Amino acid sequence: MKTIKHPLETHHKACVNKAMLGWQKMSFIYDISGCDWHIETRKWEGAIRCTAIMGYAAIDIFIPSNRPLLRLHTTYQYCSKEAVIEVHEAGLKQFNQIVASGLIQVPQHIKAFVANQKYRADMIKYQKTNISPNTHL
Repeated sequence: MKTIKHPLETHHKACVNKAMLGWQKMSFIYDISGCDWHIETRKWEGAIRCTAIMGYAAIDIFIPSNRPLLRLHTTYQYCSKEAVIEVHEAGLKQFNQIVASGLIQVPQHIKAFVANQKYRADMIKYQKTNISPNTHL
């Protein structure tokens, strides 16, 4: 099994209670095999499920690719805040094991999609921060 020299760069959001959806926890992991990953835990079909999907994570949004969900951890129990956090941590541990074992293989067209989305986001950010010298205010 491979060992990771540096911890994965992650961004965790607080566990929130959505009115109709119940408790939900999300994490974003950046740049694993050229893609960003959105890991989400919530109640779904009578169980608490932790799933991951690849795509591109911008500052405020996540743009998923057209790949199926990677199911990390499932448990059948009452959905409380503590249970969602516990399942989410177990799912993150499973995801780290999958990354360390090298089982994540991203197709080339998905890497191109993510690179294109990053390029578009950088262009939009650049256009908002820089005003053309020919523009008269």
